[in-house]
Amino acid sequence: MLRKELLAGFLVAGFITVHVPTSWWSHLFFSGHGWMTVVENAVVAPLLAVVSFVCSVGNIPLAAALWFHGVAFGGVISFIFADLITLPLLLIYRRFYGRSSTTRLFFLLWLVMSGGGLLVDLLFSAVHLLAHNRHTAAMSGQFSLGITLYLNVVATLLLIVLWLASHRGENTRDPICGMTVDVSAPVATRHYDSHQYYFCSQRCAEKFDAQNLEDAPKETSAFDRIDPVCLMTVDSRTALSATGPDARTYYFCGEGCRTAFLTSPASHHNH
Repeated sequence: MLRKELLAGFLVAGFITVHVPTSWWSHLFFSGHGWMTVVENAVVAPLLAVVSFVCSVGNIPLAAALWFHGVAFGGVISFIFADLITLPLLLIYRRFYGRSSTTRLFFLLWLVMSGGGLLVDLLFSAVHLLAHNRHTAAMSGQFSLGITLYLNVVATLLLIVLWLASHRGENTRDPICGMTVDVSAPVATRHYDSHQYYFCSQRCAEKFDAQNLEDAPKETSAFDRIDPVCLMTVDSRTALSATGPDARTYYFCGEGCRTAFLTSPASHHNH
């Protein structure tokens, strides 16, 4: 599911890192305008996260670059928060939730991330913890080999082992989104045209049903009785009922029809 998005993400992030000077990003942000600077920086920074394709800890070096080039602390924090709305993740949201829900989710997350950055900036300002030194270790270009390198090597080896272990079982491909699905634990399955299909999510299964309406599961009607007074079809599981003079049980759409039947059952029970 993630291969295309991650490939595009690494390509774009690599292009930005090599060919676009980090100082260029600072031109997107106001500076020297007091509180307006913080507000503008916090609002714009999440949009930068969308196009930069970096997420999780991968956005910390770029956040350090923004801080180094004068972006307000609130803007830097909102940029770090915005790792949930990078373009690869937005594409995944659209695949699972649809375009409309993804659009609403994006604007909601953008609002929360910008507000979070502003709130953190205000709190740090209130307790006088905002740093005035813009120098960062990430921008110094000096990196030493140490425990971090060794842990990264161990994590890489562990990732390879887990990847190999995950491919030992029988897998197939979701016919809708192309994601690899473990046939021993699929989210949903469909049997169509003498073939068994496996799906990564209910949404993909529903799309498959829509494309194959003749094989989609049909809902059975629960309205299985007729009201003898108004002749409306009712659900015997939830409808009001009464016993007629012929010892049969009759079902009604409401209390009015039930009362009319009990008042004069002879005129209705033949229905």
